[in-house]
Amino acid sequence: MYNFAVPKLKKGNKVIIGLGDSFTQGLGAYTDATWKKHEYNIPIYTNDKKLIAEQYQGSWVNQICQTYLDDYIPVNFGQAGIGNRGALKQIYLNTRVDLSLADEVIVVYMLTGLERFDFVKKNYGAEEHYAFQTMWPNPHDPGATHPDLWQAYEKNIYSNEFMAGELILNILDAQTYCQADNYKLIITNGFDARANKDWLSKTLGSNIPILGREHKKLIDKINWNNFLYPKGHKSFLHYLLELEGMSHLGGGGWWTHYSQLTKPSEYITNCVHPTHKGQSIIAKEIYDFINAN
Repeated sequence: MYNFAVPKLKKGNKVIIGLGDSFTQGLGAYTDATWKKHEYNIPIYTNDKKLIAEQYQGSWVNQICQTYLDDYIPVNFGQAGIGNRGALKQIYLNTRVDLSLADEVIVVYMLTGLERFDFVKKNYGAEEHYAFQTMWPNPHDPGATHPDLWQAYEKNIYSNEFMAGELILNILDAQTYCQADNYKLIITNGFDARANKDWLSKTLGSNIPILGREHKKLIDKINWNNFLYPKGHKSFLHYLLELEGMSHLGGGGWWTHYSQLTKPSEYITNCVHPTHKGQSIIAKEIYDFINAN
């Protein structure tokens, strides 16, 4: 991780950890001045460390500590483009954060697209920031980094059942990790509306061949009280769409609409991420959930 996202902890600190993808890293959460300076056109993936630092600064992880939990230290493990498997594993990989020093730890696991799948990179250790290679099941995407690999993933691995099984196991891993160290766990959705009990139940049908257990027993192992659905919405993106008067895009079309804008709207950027103000809304909802639980 970049140093500005990995603070050095002291004994007795209280910590809030953000796990997730670009919605957690803070991609797009720039100041108005920065957007204007770049003529409202900033690449989704940038190597500009000043811009990346501003992303982390504007992220909900940082804003929740600045505005609400000023006695907590923000630790942002968000990584743009990562999937749920890789996002969760950041809590193991970033050994520079000595959580044994903390008195209290809140882990917020913001789920990303269920279609993404991560595995440790072939050249693991060569990059400071990215340890995982992520696959999508769309090899014909012009942005495909490894189209042959993505094609094999689409053909041989990817399915709704695969996504459901991965989701369950990642959530149970998060639960086990946090329970072992008495950390508070909150799980929420950045933009994918499928991460919920109903979708899992419908997708897996009457049984799932994992250790011979019926799917219901497996799904019920998830502590659904840990889930934050902002104002009843299935994801934070859907909540922001409502605030923008664009709820009709929630079933699809939001990417096309916002990516065609010449500049960010109030809550969603033209790179289709929460604006700085959108991140503030996310921070407020997470804070309210912490207080209520």
